[in-house]
Amino acid sequence: MTNLYNFNIAAYSEIDKYASETYPVLHNVSKKKNLGDVTKINTHKLVPYNVLAGGSPCQDFSIAGNGEGAVWRCSNCGEEYNPLTVHFSERKQCPHCKSENIEKTRSSLLVHYLEVLHDTMPLVAFYENVKNLLSKNFTEVFTLFVKELEEYGYNVYFKVLNGKNYGIPQNRERVILLAIRKDVDNGKFKFPEPFEDGKTFNDLLDDCKHLFENTDETIIIDDKIMPGVKRNIERDKYLIVLMYAEEIEKKKHRMLTEFGIEHHKKLREQS
Repeated sequence: MTNLYNFNIAAYSEIDKYASETYPVLHNVSKKKNLGDVTKINTHKLVPYNVLAGGSPCQDFSIAGNGEGAVWRCSNCGEEYNPLTVHFSERKQCPHCKSENIEKTRSSLLVHYLEVLHDTMPLVAFYENVKNLLSKNFTEVFTLFVKELEEYGYNVYFKVLNGKNYGIPQNRERVILLAIRKDVDNGKFKFPEPFEDGKTFNDLLDDCKHLFENTDETIIIDDKIMPGVKRNIERDKYLIVLMYAEEIEKKKHRMLTEFGIEHHKKLREQS
């Protein structure tokens, strides 16, 4: 496979067993470029690069998740606090007792994203998360996040976008944040306008056919997530069938229309 974009991947961070196998195939990149656990990355050994793209686990910000937000707890004194309220130069210590024995939520990976960005200062950085990050429950977290990016030396732009409006066959709203280093930003950035000429669910299935060449097309699901997958399939199976049927009808209509146009042209040529 070849990349669908015109740039090279300098490195990536992935610890999931199956994602670690999938990512290099989809992006045509060597497995050796996987840095592994983002919490253990030595940022001073990273090769120079221009763009950082990433996000942090959404469960602590999402409506469906537990909504803890970004919370750290000191194992020594029991202090609970938002790590973004502590200046990044002093963040490794508890603000109360100065201990470094800190318990962190999954969304503390947001802080590790910031560490990589601060230590490497690429030209541009992308960040993605659920739209609930902009809700009143997480106003403090997001405001502190943006202020820290600005303190690093970035101009920050963000907006809630829906994948279905940008060529993705899925109704998926996400906060997309773009940070551009101030010394290279001309201040003219604007998020793209939605467009309708995107891919459908059926197109996506067609695009994936080459991935199953010379295979038995068996789908393997991790046993740990299978119950949830089964529930979703059971919940959405009629909708999925309906969507697929609608796409088939649309494709038939397009084919008949194209046939009618060609047939009309031939009749005109013969007359």
